Amino acid sequence: MTSIKMTTYSDLPKLVSDYLTKQDDVAELYSYTLSKESILKLSRVKTEKYNLREELIKELKNQYTSIELTKKQKEHIDKLESRKTLTITTGHQLNLLTGSVFYHYKIIQTIKLCNELNEEQDEFYYVPIFWMATEDHDFKEINHFYFEGSKYESKGENTIPVGRRKSAEFESILNQYLEKIKYYSNYKELKEIIEKSYFESDSLTEATRKLVQYLYGELGLLCIDGDSKNLKRCMVPYFKKELISQLSYQYISETTQKLKFNNYKVQVNPREINLFYIANEGRFRIVYDNKKELYRIKETILSFSLKEMLSELENNPERFSPNALLRPFYQEIILPNVAYIGGNAEIAYWLELKGFFDSQQVEFPILIPRNSITFINEKQKEKLEKLNIDYFDLLNDKESAIKDYIKKNKTIHIDFDTYEKQIEKMYSEMILESKKTDITLENLLQAQQKKQFNAFDKLRKRILKAEKRKQVEKINQIEKLYDELFPFGKPQERILNFSEFFGKDFDFIDVIYENINSIEPEYKVIYY
Repeated sequence: MTSIKMTTYSDLPKLVSDYLTKQDDVAELYSYTLSKESILKLSRVKTEKYNLREELIKELKNQYTSIELTKKQKEHIDKLESRKTLTITTGHQLNLLTGSVFYHYKIIQTIKLCNELNEEQDEFYYVPIFWMATEDHDFKEINHFYFEGSKYESKGENTIPVGRRKSAEFESILNQYLEKIKYYSNYKELKEIIEKSYFESDSLTEATRKLVQYLYGELGLLCIDGDSKNLKRCMVPYFKKELISQLSYQYISETTQKLKFNNYKVQVNPREINLFYIANEGRFRIVYDNKKELYRIKETILSFSLKEMLSELENNPERFSPNALLRPFYQEIILPNVAYIGGNAEIAYWLELKGFFDSQQVEFPILIPRNSITFINEKQKEKLEKLNIDYFDLLNDKESAIKDYIKKNKTIHIDFDTYEKQIEKMYSEMILESKKTDITLENLLQAQQKKQFNAFDKLRKRILKAEKRKQVEKINQIEKLYDELFPFGKPQERILNFSEFFGKDFDFIDVIYENINSIEPEYKVIYY
């Protein structure tokens, strides 16, 4: 098994790339640059300020009541009692059977970074945490996974937080999947995983925790569910300020306006109140009606005066749920956390939050983009070699890959770029001369120049078609290979389920752990 890597910031979103390369325009969006040294510096600050260890340990033990902790997990929970113990966190939605394979890359990168830090120094100890997005209510984002080109999808509507959904509603689609893989070499182990997680749990939260436990419990990973009355009770003072003062909207809006001014894409726009209310029927936005001075729960008949809303918060904090922008803040209050590992979109919206964190005097974590990995089997590798192309040649899109291949292997050699430059120079000189005699000739010459360029474009397309006809067999091979490596036109890691690799020809988790870079963003191709 071999691997190659490509480390580049040019293919990242501009905001994330500028964060990593320490550009001035984004300097105010983070406290510490990305490095292990920075993690240690932030750890010295966090240990002095964090004061929820007792509550966190109690809640972790409560959430793991129905699961037997591994020796490593017990050690981690015990170590959390020390103020010298901190966490490094990743998080994800409760995707059915973990959804796409990058779910695992984030977890393994988090575990590896903790292990490396614990081996390299003894001032602090680091525990890997997986924050389960149990409160998200967009069911359609998590209700499916892909396996060998087929989509396995459980039907249902967006209603309650997904973690509260009954795991039994997924049994039918999972049984269909098990029937599909009945004769696969990894069937027995995958069947055991599914039965012990989804078929022996009451909720999707419980099922996900058991599945992650099966895969990563021995490595010491601890899952945490934020949909907890005890944890949300710790957030009452902050949720109260959110309801009354709406400071998150103020500070995040200031940041997003600056981002827009500097031509960065804004990942998530804040709402005036970044909290949901959980009722029996679902999870709904809280909005404030200025005219009637009432807090209304969207899509319901519920409304509260300020006094009633604050009383509801004090008595039933579990009914209040942070949205995508406030959830990171919730996480950083609850955990002694110093770093967060996430995808580019996650890093981008975390960078919107620094001003709000500062306003609440809460330390902002170090943000670490996750690695990307593509697995290429022996047959696919042979096809790449026969075509004399590199995997990274395919990264843009199928049509670009074909054009690049034709360009490299063309039989008709016309340097259009050189000719166009010559024409542009020639017409510029003629226009300059014509102005001396008749200024109206400029428009005529410009029109003629445009006709010449249009003719070149048509000829270029004709030649491309001719080359495609001549190389049709090779192009068909590229198209087929591209579809294998980029299912549905997307990177492999965003479509394939981990079960396509797990338990087959190699130890999936060990291979990723060995190849993944714990802190530097890398795109790695693994040949197996």
